Amino acid sequence: MDLTFLPVNIKNDLDTCIRFRKDAWVVSFGSEQGFSEEEAVQWFHSLSEKNPDGFLHVWHDQEIIGQLEFRSNIVTSDGQKAGYVNLFYLAPDYRGKGLGQVIHDYVIERFKNDQCVGAMLRYI
Repeated sequence: MDLTFLPVNIKNDLDTCIRFRKDAWVVSFGSEQGFSEEEAVQWFHSLSEKNPDGFLHVWHDQEIIGQLEFRSNIVTSDGQKAGYVNLFYLAPDYRGKGLGQVIHDYVIERFKNDQCVGAMLRYI
C-alpha cells in the first residue's frame, strides 16, 4: 500500500486533526476526560507555523489515514541533535496491516536525513 506524507492543511483539515488527536487520547487514557479541544487547536496552529515539515498527514489514495507530529531540531545536553515524536497516529481501519512500520521507517529516515543521533518518543 503506497502512502504519501504531506504537510497538514490546517484550514481544510482541522476537524480531522482534532478527531485523530482525540482518538489517540482515548486509546492512551481510556476516555476523553482531560482532552481539551481548545488546547489541541492551539497546538495545531503552533505546529503549522513553527514546524510544518514535522506536522504531516498520512495519505492513502485520496484519504487521510494518519497524522504525524515530530521535531528533528532538539539539541541534547551534550550538544547532539535528536528527534522527538509527539504523535504517531493511524486510523483504526488501517491498524494491524503493517502500515505502522512504514510510517515508523519514514520518520526514522527523516531523523537520519536531519542528522539526529537519537530519537525520543512521547505518547499522549
